[in-house]
Amino acid sequence: MNGWKSATKRLTWVHAVSAGIVAGIGLAAPEIWFLTPLGLSYLFYTLWFLVPNVRSAALSGFLFGLITSAASVWWFWDALPLWWLGFTSTTVSLYAVMSMLLVLALPMSIIAVLIMPLLYFLRHSVVLPLAAGAAWIVYEELRMWMFSLVFLGPGAALGPHFSVAALGYTLVQESHLLQLAHPFGISALSFVIALIATVLALAVRLITTRTARKEIKKPVIVGLVLFLFLTPFMIPPPEVQADDDTVRIAVVATNFGNGTDTPIELSALLDEELPDVVVFPEGFVHSDQQTFRERHEEDLLVVRSEFSTDAFSGANSRVLYESTQSGIVGSRNKQALAPVGEYMPYVGQVFLAPAAPETTEKHFERFVGTVAERDPHTLEWEGLSFRALVCMETFSPYLFHSPFSGEEAPDVLMAISNPGWFHGSQMLHNKTLQIARVHAVQHRAHYVQATNMAPAFAIAPTGRVISQTDFKTQDVLFIDVPRSSVMQ
Repeated sequence: MNGWKSATKRLTWVHAVSAGIVAGIGLAAPEIWFLTPLGLSYLFYTLWFLVPNVRSAALSGFLFGLITSAASVWWFWDALPLWWLGFTSTTVSLYAVMSMLLVLALPMSIIAVLIMPLLYFLRHSVVLPLAAGAAWIVYEELRMWMFSLVFLGPGAALGPHFSVAALGYTLVQESHLLQLAHPFGISALSFVIALIATVLALAVRLITTRTARKEIKKPVIVGLVLFLFLTPFMIPPPEVQADDDTVRIAVVATNFGNGTDTPIELSALLDEELPDVVVFPEGFVHSDQQTFRERHEEDLLVVRSEFSTDAFSGANSRVLYESTQSGIVGSRNKQALAPVGEYMPYVGQVFLAPAAPETTEKHFERFVGTVAERDPHTLEWEGLSFRALVCMETFSPYLFHSPFSGEEAPDVLMAISNPGWFHGSQMLHNKTLQIARVHAVQHRAHYVQATNMAPAFAIAPTGRVISQTDFKTQDVLFIDVPRSSVMQ
């Protein structure tokens, strides 16, 4: 028996890898989301009851972080083929995606080397569930900072913005747990998933051991009390029913290959429903703007993007708020968060230049000087406030609105996106939808996303998906937002 325990402790890395695989499957497949908190509880059990020392704890955390980080961005593989980057060789394309995947996953995993030994030292604490939840928030925040530092490049947004690897997003699949995202967003869900995993790990230990039961019972009770305290906050607030005093929003879905300023024909659909606001995907415009304006006697807000390249600012995509009567009434520049597709990070040059030097240099020169903007523009229209982000900016927990800013959150959050680079990836859409639902609940705001080569969708302030279009179709989604829809 002692020999078996000794062998188990020597092979703790096997437990960490197994825990990472279980959690990673839940990250990649929302239908079995519960595997992620189970995998995290497996990791915690390994840290607190199996690892023999701090070094082993650090290694276990690193392996778990590496696997879960890779699983959360597995949709990078859907970027193949990389013709949009100018890579024509299959071998070079495979190398490019693999190198970016590893460069992304490895740095975020390094943070575990700092946090997991801390959790190891806390294993005898009575308030272990509270401490583990707080430590996991720090872990996720530092991982976002690490991503930002490693993928630093011309025009890149420096800050904790790339949140897709956060394990807490899996809780979105359970509507009551999702409500805990108000008002602190993914940070709150990170705390909750660590709390659940801690209680599960301790409960398993309590059931399977005959020693130190009293010491384990205390933190289990603390964890259960914390969870009971959170229970009232899991009840979704009542949704405001649509009445005659509404703003009708048309959310456009397109299905085109990559390209910018591509004209689309949706006149019949838009004219029939007479919306107040139209939201287009990134890089797409209506085929006949002048005729479109003349058809609508009442003022209409068109939310779209504009992509330009000039000698001063390089490549620059920005959101435009355009009134059919008054022209441009607001704009903001897009911040670059996604490597290679939006800009060429310095690390990316090191890995990609040897394989395709001419293509890499050309891409790098194109994006030198990309303009970034810190303050998203909020527009008041028809009695509601609107704020739009572009594409992967929505991955940031802070760009729509920070709960610490002291400002009121917008009534309607809008995303204009073109994930066509990933060829209609189902995995990317699932992750985008999870993040969008957290935004909606965090701010108690309606959320709409206009998308190319993926479904457009609309989300209620409770996180409920109101409706979404089909994959790879050209369609328009209409929702009516009550002017009294702000949920306190």
